[in-house]
Amino acid sequence: MKRFYALCGAILFTVCTFADSSIPTNINGVRLGVSSRKEVDKAFSEYGLKFSTETSDTTNFVYIGDCRHEEMDFDAIVTRYCMDTLVFLGFYGKCDSACTDYAKPFIQRMHAKYDNLQYPDSSMFYLMMTADADTLGFNKWGRTDEKSLVITMHNDTACVCIYFAESRLTEITTNTLLHILLTESNPNYAEENKVYGVAGVKFGDSRETVRNVISAKADKLLESDSHALNYYKVKIGGITYDYVTFYFTQGKGLISVNLQSSFYSWRNEEAKMFYENVISQYSRKYSNFKVITDEQNEKFAACGAFIDGYDYMPILITLTKSLSRGGDIMYYVQVDYYTDRKEGMYDDEI
Repeated sequence: MKRFYALCGAILFTVCTFADSSIPTNINGVRLGVSSRKEVDKAFSEYGLKFSTETSDTTNFVYIGDCRHEEMDFDAIVTRYCMDTLVFLGFYGKCDSACTDYAKPFIQRMHAKYDNLQYPDSSMFYLMMTADADTLGFNKWGRTDEKSLVITMHNDTACVCIYFAESRLTEITTNTLLHILLTESNPNYAEENKVYGVAGVKFGDSRETVRNVISAKADKLLESDSHALNYYKVKIGGITYDYVTFYFTQGKGLISVNLQSSFYSWRNEEAKMFYENVISQYSRKYSNFKVITDEQNEKFAACGAFIDGYDYMPILITLTKSLSRGGDIMYYVQVDYYTDRKEGMYDDEI
């Protein structure tokens, strides 16, 4: 019997390193794509099934006993998990002979119930799980609702019904891989590149907190409104910026900061040297520092780790040439922190 379950497992499910819906997710007291191993053990124990140490292994967890599913009696249920989440649920029945006839009503009922769904010919999981079916004389059938798979396979000695949480497995493993590979090894997600504050204040701080800290670093407060504090001559990290503006929203505190210095066009070399000093400083601190554009009069660089809820690198450093409000051609060096958070900031005033 152990060989039978091992063989079925090999045929029907080969990996748990990848991966509810008109296909059910609540099946025989457990929830596909949701239940943990402990919850499955409890549910099947109450159902009268016994966990089999003889036929189970590190991948297949087999429960032996009479179990009825869709009006057919099976001999065992096999489960598989990914990150302690049930993603594979298989009902197995074996016959001495003529299993095709015995299982015919069940097969007809299952096919009639799900035939309107899509044939999973593009699903690599379906292809893997049924790869050896023809060789072993199994009649195979499957359907997908683009979240889960349901599969039946039968011949004269066995009948199998599989439910597989395809999209849930993909979601679990993708999130796990992103956390392991990106958070721990990719500098774009590394903790040391996360940006929590600047100039001695932290994002989320109140206006009063920011005002108390920055007043000691700035020559003076130039102007303020309900969403911004603008300071003149602020020294940050050893570099003095002409203007620094802190932006706030109700309930979130500090959301964005802009550091800026401006230069008349005849001071272009001084502007470029200032920009080089700034990017030299930031490139030393952030291991994911990236130059995006490096033209004569237009330079862009970015750095800082991506975080949930903000889809861009949080720090953007620019050197641009443009016309000032007074009509002069100017060079501007700017460092923006979370600049996209300012979008719609003043919408509450209109």
